[in-house]
Amino acid sequence: MNNTSEKLLVIDVAPKMDRFDEVIKYFAKLSAIFEAFGATRIQKLRTREQLMGDTAVKATAIVNFPDAEAIKNVFSSAEFAALENAHEILYETFSVRICDGH
Repeated sequence: MNNTSEKLLVIDVAPKMDRFDEVIKYFAKLSAIFEAFGATRIQKLRTREQLMGDTAVKATAIVNFPDAEAIKNVFSSAEFAALENAHEILYETFSVRICDGH
């Protein structure tokens, strides 16, 4: 049975393909930060086929956290700040949201 208080960090991205090697390294650093702040599971999903909508999303990451506060702490941390907003350089789209787990 899933913990109903669990929160999911959902990240939708469209990486700049000419910088894909850097994207891989960035996500590895980001994953380590997530784990340091209590992430219990990280799923990486690649878009296989767009069925509806006009989205540029090429991949989605779903990261399980014990609560929303842990997620907010990631993005206000010195560790995340040290990445110097690399997501703005490496991605066409980098959308982040907190969802309830069920």
